[in-house]
Amino acid sequence: MKQESVRHGAGQTGLKRALLRRLLLPFAALGAGLLLAAAVTAGGQAQAAGTSLTIVPEESYRGAVVDLALRGFTNRFEDPSFAPSDVATRAQTAVYLARALRLPDSGFLYFFDVEPTDWGFDEIGAVDRAGIMERASLLGFSPNAPVSREEAAALLVGALRYAVDKQGLTVDDSLTPYQIDDWLAGFKDRAFITPKYASSVAIAYRIGLFDIPAEGWLLPTLSLTHQELVSMLQRMFVQPVASRTARPAPVDAVPEYPSLRRGSKGPFVLMIQDRLNALHYFCGEADGKYDSQTRDAVLAFQKYERLKRTGTVGPQFWERFFVAQAPKPVRQGTGDRLECDLTRQVLMMIRDEKVVLVLHVSTGKFGTPTGAWHLRSKNRGWVTCSLGPIYSPCYFMPKNAIHGYPSVPTYPASHGCIRTPIWLQDVLYTYLSVGMSVDVFYNKAG
Repeated sequence: MKQESVRHGAGQTGLKRALLRRLLLPFAALGAGLLLAAAVTAGGQAQAAGTSLTIVPEESYRGAVVDLALRGFTNRFEDPSFAPSDVATRAQTAVYLARALRLPDSGFLYFFDVEPTDWGFDEIGAVDRAGIMERASLLGFSPNAPVSREEAAALLVGALRYAVDKQGLTVDDSLTPYQIDDWLAGFKDRAFITPKYASSVAIAYRIGLFDIPAEGWLLPTLSLTHQELVSMLQRMFVQPVASRTARPAPVDAVPEYPSLRRGSKGPFVLMIQDRLNALHYFCGEADGKYDSQTRDAVLAFQKYERLKRTGTVGPQFWERFFVAQAPKPVRQGTGDRLECDLTRQVLMMIRDEKVVLVLHVSTGKFGTPTGAWHLRSKNRGWVTCSLGPIYSPCYFMPKNAIHGYPSVPTYPASHGCIRTPIWLQDVLYTYLSVGMSVDVFYNKAG
């Protein structure tokens, strides 16, 4: 049997001994053969956890936030993105890891996309200098880019190795391809794990940083949420390590993710509803039922991402969805304002220079007047105009309004107005005020 090698070296300084014990336990304290060795303790199967597609229990978020805040790893008042369903960014991950590992400041740092006044500047430099996080490019860090689940596993395992190394210890942490396959056998979509991350994902699961959802889906390239990030950090740095001693029960691998359309139900629908809402493609309350509201949000996403406008979920949708970021304003401006992208056929509500709502719309069949306009009036409820009844029209020109309508196709079809789904017009109406800017434009490049 191949034995783990753990040798004491230099004095144990830096991290607290308690933290050191947490970091070393998965590798050393449980003895030879555990985790990374050739043989694994025989016994029962690991139990799948959870009833959704999250890889950590949703109820753990509040406790994780408190635990990490008390230790100075996180601070919601300074963190620009601190909500359970928000996508975890590279900057956020860098800050949390640097603080957890107590990395020294890097001194001089040059990234073209990180300024000295940016939140996380020192920590980003620290993880870069320590070699814990790879650069996005030679001189770029991409601080606002999302971190995928498989990347997070690699980063946390890398942080663990760094902590062990800094204590003057060495650990044999190699996994054979057969061992990797064994520890990933409980995930239906294991074939979608990027090969360079497979070993790290297997180790991260083995040492208990995340669970297998009851449905068996890892979704490795899905952007990690803030909830998942802080919960995994809590398991790694705060809670007693609960390394698994039994391989997961194997399940059949699948060739693709399921297709979804109106009438579909289940955890995948719930997951896309949660994420669409977080990305500001509002679809109402997430309930796991693919209804017309979910379809409208899917259409808005497909339009913004320049995908085929089907209103259904298939391979093309999944490919973009897993890595998507929240839309950004196209034009510059101040205060609450609207942007209508005639090319994409979407309307975006912008507040504090952040997109807070993206709507699937249909504009003029023969054109909607482009330009910088202002909202002239608001009218609640059904209003009859020369072309018939329209819902809650908000005029930005004498004869052109943003209004709800029963038919909102995926292409320009109106007489010049901006049509919205009736249910979404009620949502949008609460944001609108007379005098706010309305920019209407074609966007061929963006």
